[in-house]
Amino acid sequence: MQSALAKVDGVKDVKVELKDGKASIIADKGKVSADQLIKAVGGIPGGRYKATAN
Repeated sequence: MQSALAKVDGVKDVKVELKDGKASIIADKGKVSADQLIKAVGGIPGGRYKATAN
């Protein structure tokens, strides 16, 4: 999941806590939308992960 999120243009840093089911993302303001991040997680092969904006 971390590598999928890190590939989104404008993302500077990603920290994923699978145990807690959370990810913290630092991105360039105005360059990255929640929808882009949700799609990146949804595109991970195997369909094991789902994301929501929080």
